[in-house]
Formats: sequence, C-alpha cells, structure tokens
Amino acid sequence: MNQQHYFNDGIRTVTAPHSRRQDLETAKIVSQGILYQKKLGTDFAAAYMSNRGVKMDVALRVLSRPHLRRQ
Repeated sequence: MNQQHYFNDGIRTVTAPHSRRQDLETAKIVSQGILYQKKLGTDFAAAYMSNRGVKMDVALRVLSRPHLRRQ
C-alpha cells in the first residue's frame, strides 16, 4: 500500500513503503560510484558515495556485492 503525504501548499506526494532507492539523485550517485570503482578502486568509490550522503555501510555493500545489483 502506498502512503500519501500532504504538505501545506496542497501538493500531494506518494511514496512507496520499503523503497530501496527513494530518489533519482541517490541512484545517480550509486551508479557513478560503481563506475569509479571500476576505474579508481573501491576505496575511492566508497568515499565518493559517502561524501555525497550514501551511508558507508550501504556504499560498501553495493560495491562488494556486484552479483546482487539491479540490472
């Protein structure tokens, strides 16, 4: 079931509960981190993602388990 949120300006947003990625910006950061990992290594990629707001444990999980990534 989707949750609906209303804000003071009357604009309604709908969010899906348990969404793994809540916004496109985070998805872009993760994708860029994966590219950096291939070119510059895991340490650099994890630091990049962390510096842009991705929790370090999440960054390391994504970078260390490529077989579990979404296609």
